[in-house]
Order: sequence, then C-alpha cells, then structure tokens
Amino acid sequence: MKHVIALSSILLLIGCASTPEEPEWLDGKSAEYPAARYLIGLGQGDSAGLARDRARADLAKVFQVRVDEQLSDRTTAGRTGSGEQTAESHIERQLIVHTDQVLSGITVSAVWRDDSGRHHALAVYDRLRAAEKLRAETRSLDGLVEREIARARDDRDLLARIGAATRAADAQRTREQLQDVLRVVDASGIVVPSSYDSARLDSDARALASRVSFNVTVGNDPTTRLASLIEGSVAQAGFSTKNEAQADYRLRGALYVDDLEADGWHWARGTLSLVLLGQDGEVRGGWEWPLKASGRQPELARQRLVQEVDGVLRDRLGRVILSSQ
Repeated sequence: MKHVIALSSILLLIGCASTPEEPEWLDGKSAEYPAARYLIGLGQGDSAGLARDRARADLAKVFQVRVDEQLSDRTTAGRTGSGEQTAESHIERQLIVHTDQVLSGITVSAVWRDDSGRHHALAVYDRLRAAEKLRAETRSLDGLVEREIARARDDRDLLARIGAATRAADAQRTREQLQDVLRVVDASGIVVPSSYDSARLDSDARALASRVSFNVTVGNDPTTRLASLIEGSVAQAGFSTKNEAQADYRLRGALYVDDLEADGWHWARGTLSLVLLGQDGEVRGGWEWPLKASGRQPELARQRLVQEVDGVLRDRLGRVILSSQ
C-alpha cells in the first residue's frame, strides 16, 4: 500500500511539472522585461515556430506604427504654407531600411504551451542596445556631413561642390530619420542635437546648382523630342541652359531607335546616350541607357518610348552629372 501511495505521489508531481504555471507576460506586461527597457510582442500558434514568428511580427508591427507616427508628425511640420510637401515627403523609403536594420535586434525570450497544446511566444527588443547603435550611426553621419560641407565650401570645381552639398543634405536627412527611430526606441525621448538642418542644406545645394549652366545639343534623334526633354530635366535638377559660348558645361545627347513588329505588336527599342564635357572639351562623363516600349500601332510604341526617355532623364540626369566630378 505504501508503494502505491508513493507511486501516486510521483505521478502527481510529474503531472504538475508538465503543465507549468501561466507566465505573467501573456497579458503583455513583464517584470523581467519592463517597458522602460524593452518593447515586447506576443504571438500564438499551433507550433512553437509559428508562435515565435508571430511574436516577432507583433513587435515589429507596434514598432513600425510608432515610427510611422513620428514620420507623419515630421512630414506635416515640413509642409509649406500652400500645403505642398517639402523634400521630407520622400523620407519613407529610406526610413524602411533603417527600421529593418534596427528590428534585427528582436529576440524571442520565452515560449509556453498551454493545456490545449497551443504555443505562446514572447518577443523582446532591447531599447538601450538599439539606442546605442542608433547614436553611434548618428555620430558617423555627423562626421560625414561635416566633411561634405567642408568640400562644398573649398573645392575649386563647381560640380564637385554641388555634389558635396547634395551629399551633405542627404546625410543630414538620413540623420533626421534615425532620430525619428531613436525617439521610438529610447523611452526618454532624448535625441542627439545637430547644428544643421536638411532643408537648409538642400537650399544651399540648390543655390549652388542655380549657378551652373549647360549647353544642350543632340545628334541622332528620330523622335525630334530629345533636346527639349534634356533641357527640361536640366531645369528640374536646378541647373540652367545657355548657348555654347556662355555655358559652363556641355551636354551631348543621342537616341537610337529600332522599330520591330511581332504578333501584331509594334516594338520600339532604343538606346539613350549622354556625354558631359567641360568648357575645354574634356569629357567629364558618359552614360547609356537601354529602353523599350510597345503598342498596337507604331506611333503608340514611339510615343511610349519618348515617355520612357523622359522618365529616365528626370530620374537620373541630375545624379549622373553630379557623379561625374
């Protein structure tokens, strides 16, 4: 009888051990991971792996929402009096990269299975560690901004100065994005102060660009539109156009097009080329872009090819010119 009682006691203890007490973090709060030090996320699933993935996703979602709120506040503050968005409106694409990098620090610290066999997971995110990383990257960007500002001030080549001023503004904008993330990561809300502002640096770069002029000429061009498209993109980039005797630089463009037909479709395949020369005729840079467009009629294919040319020039002309220094 004593052996039966002993065996029953052992089985009872084993049964209790197999169903551990419900953890405190199931309600979203944890003494071990206080909110001042950690962001937390919860996940459930039929397997431990699924619960872990959902916990990470839950934390990432909360984090992203808070970062988006910061972005919204800054974008609203950056609107002009007419309601148009300033350069800050394109911050979101780069901000996604930074938040993804920061969120690589998420870890799953606990997994628990309830009586029904369902798994629960707790994901935690160390605020202090992430804040240290963000501050270190901020200091690195501060150094880059200072170096590019010095070059924009001292370089003898005007295009090199504009390129440096543009990179300084871009680096400062990236820095401001990191501070948005830091405001979310650091519960104290303390950010690293800066002596510069991306809007002011953008303005300085545009002021330098307005001093540079280009003379545009075109060689081969079956569309007869290339010269006006290049001149429009030059103006969009903040530069001006002048005659050859007065211009600081020369842009030589050409467009070669092959018209093809297959299965009732017309194709226009082209190559757009640009060459940048200095006043002395020295080649500063050269670029080529393959293009293609299609349509049911040859005229439509050509029209769409012209649109492709316009898109490439507006997206890339300013950047490639400044990369030629």
